[in-house]
Amino acid sequence: MDSTWGLVVIPIEISAVLLSMSSAGISIGSEMSGGVEDVVVDRVHIWGSRRGVRIKTSTGRGGYVKNILYNNLTLHNVKMGIVIKTDYGDHPDSGFNPQAFPQVTNISFHGVFGSKVMYPVVMAGSQQVFITGIEIRNMNVSTTNMKKNAFQCSYLQGKVAGHVFPSPCKELVRQIKVTRQTTHIVTQ
Repeated sequence: MDSTWGLVVIPIEISAVLLSMSSAGISIGSEMSGGVEDVVVDRVHIWGSRRGVRIKTSTGRGGYVKNILYNNLTLHNVKMGIVIKTDYGDHPDSGFNPQAFPQVTNISFHGVFGSKVMYPVVMAGSQQVFITGIEIRNMNVSTTNMKKNAFQCSYLQGKVAGHVFPSPCKELVRQIKVTRQTTHIVTQ
């Protein structure tokens, strides 16, 4: 079997799709040693899946996932809406490099809507693979999980803007629009 390592996949656009899959509607990873970047997922409706959209990688994979935009997602009757996990763990053989840490950065979600979603957001980085540059803008997802923490987050940095429901995790800072006041000085 011939293997190719270190390939970079750019750009990718997925648009106007209706999906019902058993595992995940749209998944990026986990088999990569190069990178995936400049991906746009737009106007996608996912229902009846365990996961809506997922990014999965693990220590030993190396590579990167960056500059990903999910725009206008609709999720219905899914267990986990948005999933990013850096501890996927599976490796095809024992020949992987345990010091090859993937990078996951600049992942944006603009306009996420849904109903009957148990866990709207599950994002789990690690000490070795810290997730950066997450942005969630305008999200309204009803949940079947009555727990207070519908967002599950660890080892990540990012922001939320606009209306985001349910309440985001503390790792995602609310971006506040600041208006600048101007002082006019009149001289005679």
